[in-house]
Amino acid sequence: QHEQWGTMISDTMEMLSMGATGIWAGICGEGAAMGHADSCTVILNLVRLGNKKVLEKFNCKHLRDAAINVTKIVTGFPPYPRQPVYGERAIDMVFGFVFSGIADNAKAYTEGFDLAEFMDVDSDGMVDWKEFKVFLIWAGRQYPNVKNKQELLDKAFRHGIIPDMKMELDKIQAARSEEMRSSED
Repeated sequence: QHEQWGTMISDTMEMLSMGATGIWAGICGEGAAMGHADSCTVILNLVRLGNKKVLEKFNCKHLRDAAINVTKIVTGFPPYPRQPVYGERAIDMVFGFVFSGIADNAKAYTEGFDLAEFMDVDSDGMVDWKEFKVFLIWAGRQYPNVKNKQELLDKAFRHGIIPDMKMELDKIQAARSEEMRSSED
């Protein structure tokens, strides 16, 4: 399935749901014309939707790294930061690669974490511009040589928001691990 109208992954998923038994794709989206549906995104979406057979057939823990490496080899550049699944700002990076069924104990790791609560600096139940602006101002001060607003936004996410979220998730996981150890005693 080649890209044309932004439906390549959903079209491929639909074909599989209707009985197709395979896909013809590369590991990453780089391909002829505007690219194609990539097996990394398709397979990890199948896992996310509960397909256990692909977990048995493919080494899913390394698909993301493979897609990143192939993209770099083919283009000389890393994937586009907002590339789903394997771009730098893909949501799996936030949660330390916890697609349902891939990471051990993934649900326990992310359960209790609320992005809106995390971003709600003033605890009013809403994430507003002023709260997001804190991260943008921080990024501007930390990285004064950014060239444009996209780079500033990328710095705010990659070096501010995402690491802070990961730190919060690690705290939740550590507290849960401690609870489990205490209850075993």
